[in-house]
Amino acid sequence: MFVRAKKKDNEKFSIQIVETYRKADKVHQKIIRHVGQAVTEREVEELKKLAQSIIIEMKNKKKPVLPIFSPEDFFSGKKKEETAKGKVDLGNLREEQRMIDGIGDIFGNLYTDLGFDNILSEFKKDEQKNAILKSCVLARIANPTSKRRTASVLEEDYGIKIPLDKIYRMMDFLSEKEDLVKNKICETTLSYFKTKVEVLFFDVTTLYFESIKTDDLKDFGFSKDCKFKESQVVLALVTTTNGLPITYRLFPGNTYEGHTLIDMIDELEKEFEVSNVLLVADRAMFNNDNLDLMESKNINYVVSARLKNLTKKQKKIF
Repeated sequence: MFVRAKKKDNEKFSIQIVETYRKADKVHQKIIRHVGQAVTEREVEELKKLAQSIIIEMKNKKKPVLPIFSPEDFFSGKKKEETAKGKVDLGNLREEQRMIDGIGDIFGNLYTDLGFDNILSEFKKDEQKNAILKSCVLARIANPTSKRRTASVLEEDYGIKIPLDKIYRMMDFLSEKEDLVKNKICETTLSYFKTKVEVLFFDVTTLYFESIKTDDLKDFGFSKDCKFKESQVVLALVTTTNGLPITYRLFPGNTYEGHTLIDMIDELEKEFEVSNVLLVADRAMFNNDNLDLMESKNINYVVSARLKNLTKKQKKIF
């Protein structure tokens, strides 16, 4: 778009905003807006300035610039000679790398306060693996994604370059410390409560892989993500009423979620006085085996169920 001052038969100038476009092999022009008429040279210059500001506004509306920049610096059409005189042509700027500090300032300090900085140094000092683990955890808090993508995010957003193979080696090392990590998380959760935790929430979900390969853990089963063509694992999670994690366990992907509770109760017995715990679960746990087990262990429980599936005697109670 450009500004044109067209002289009319009445000796007045018509100030127009004109756009050039190509149709087939011919170049055409069309008037976008009539800005006004002028008689004197001063009026012509004033209307040209107004037309130029309108062009900038139209371009910025079509392709907005960042709020920290001025649209005039991008769309004013200044010559490169002018911008070279101690000024930067913002239109030619490009992003090479960004640095994000907020995640590290907040969640990084929390990670340290929770005592996770040396979680992999319990039996073998390895500061590099601890640093890689912390970087991956913080990056996945900001942008949950795959390990491969996490490596890219760390480099692009945080200026931290970690080869993908080192992340995989760290994960192999971390898997050997799974019980240590779970115990640390449990201890940290319980440290926030002055009294014993007496109410626990139990739920199960599925985690799928972009793969059809199966093994002792990955298998095909009912997918809550509707990814029935991919292999998966079943994740059982126990939390407090505030949603703070207590423990978790992975089951083979073909495990029926109603069968996970029995194994989890054995783990809960190791950590709590189970007889004092009120366990809350959904109706998938409402089967005779689970209820008989909890009653045999004197565990109080709350489970949901469909009213139409209850007996007449149970319906009268409710």
